[in-house]
Amino acid sequence: MHNHFVSIVRGHECKTTAWSGGATTELLIDPPGASYQERNFSWRLSVATVDDPESIFTALPEVKRILLLLRGQVRLVHEGHYETALRPFTQDTFWGDWRTHCYGRATDFNLMTRTPYRGSVAPLFLTGQEPQRLTFDQDITGETGILVLYVWQGGLTVSVDGRNYRLRAGDVCRIEAGQGETPSVILVNRDRKPAKGVITTIYKERKDG
Repeated sequence: MHNHFVSIVRGHECKTTAWSGGATTELLIDPPGASYQERNFSWRLSVATVDDPESIFTALPEVKRILLLLRGQVRLVHEGHYETALRPFTQDTFWGDWRTHCYGRATDFNLMTRTPYRGSVAPLFLTGQEPQRLTFDQDITGETGILVLYVWQGGLTVSVDGRNYRLRAGDVCRIEAGQGETPSVILVNRDRKPAKGVITTIYKERKDG
């Protein structure tokens, strides 16, 4: 018996709100019913547009952030820490309570986590008919691992233990595995144009001792 579930969120179901430098589309937030405005989330995935040539990121104490650029070019200046230049499908990891200036217009993918949750993001490029297999890393968590696929451009089919789900641009697929489970996840692009997106892994950190 499989102890995992798959949920699909279509792009038109995601809500978009304004922030000081552009707009943010929330893809997923956990736990269910949590609110970004109330800062009571464990983790959150979103896509944001940076419309102003210069902006300051919203302060988010106790939140670890990973930002992966989808389009455009930006320079992030973390006051008192470092600065970095990003181009499409490169990323930066930083703390939400840092004062961060952003220079440039862009579209970016964001993962926000609060302790004990952590995560990672990786670019997804899928061309032609060659399937791509994804795996859950069972070493990083003693509890539940979460794999999230976000399609930014194009479309693909994700197969989870033989059951197929069709994803188009803007769609999100969340796959949650039970402890010790390794569901088979296979991605196939049946379209002529490449599929581009982001693969996110979210997990609970182990407690020492």
